[in-house]
Amino acid sequence: MQSVATFLSACILAAAIVSASFFLREGLIRFNEPQGIVSVKGLAERNVEADLGVWRISHTVREWDLPTARQKLQANQQIIESFLKQNGFETGEYARKSINLFQGRDVISQMGDVQEYKNYFDITQTITVRSTKVRDIEKAAQNTFALIAQDVLLTNSDPVYMYTKLNDIKPDMITEATQNARQAAQRFAQDSSSKVGTIMSADQGWFNILSAYGSDVEAEQASIEKKVRVITTVNFSLVD
Repeated sequence: MQSVATFLSACILAAAIVSASFFLREGLIRFNEPQGIVSVKGLAERNVEADLGVWRISHTVREWDLPTARQKLQANQQIIESFLKQNGFETGEYARKSINLFQGRDVISQMGDVQEYKNYFDITQTITVRSTKVRDIEKAAQNTFALIAQDVLLTNSDPVYMYTKLNDIKPDMITEATQNARQAAQRFAQDSSSKVGTIMSADQGWFNILSAYGSDVEAEQASIEKKVRVITTVNFSLVD
């Protein structure tokens, strides 16, 4: 009888140990079970104006001899620089850049199969305007016919406009995008009968500068009015 009682006691103890281990394990699993997480995106946008303009005015002369071409180029330089001064630009806001020289041959007469050639010279130079007076650049660029009227052959006169103060607005835009993301998470939480907890992780995303009127790069560079956009991805915890 004693051996039977001992056996039964051992069985009961073993069962108790197994049972306790089961409940302990289950308790740890529930305790360590990760909280619900919702991943949402937040958007922030700002309308800004360019604060720097770069205007490259390229002009070309073609003459039969090099000295004449050089003289014509110098005359064009003076015409363009006078035009810039008349439009409110100081001498420190523009500069003459590199000169490209090309020598070619052109047919000047033909008799039967016999052709007579003559050399010519093309000289191209760029005068670059760099200024914070973006509206003055815009206005002057719209009036380049005044240069054409003086026989200045322009090969390029398209200004580009840049926004250089992105770091000034970054902090506020990140805060705005994060708040926008939290609002989206709260709407999700309401549908799931839970509440939004803390931020588990976040990805700031890229800041994009776009034209206020288009999305391609050329439109952005040609536009004074711009739009800055950032999209953040934020992971929030959800609590009951």
